[in-house]
Amino acid sequence: MTKSSGNRTVRLQVIVSEDELQAIDEYRFQFRLPNRAAAVRALLQTGMTSTNKDDGADNEKAAN
Repeated sequence: MTKSSGNRTVRLQVIVSEDELQAIDEYRFQFRLPNRAAAVRALLQTGMTSTNKDDGADNEKAAN
């Protein structure tokens, strides 16, 4: 994945449940993020980073 230059050029609409929205808002307030969009971006980045780390560990196991 490439790093973003900070420019937001694509709009993504996502439908979430009330429980998911509440979790996003709790995350937002816990980390003092300015808005829901920033919270969603942070959560996406965390998930993608975690997935990439998991993929690397799986690839190492397969190589051995």
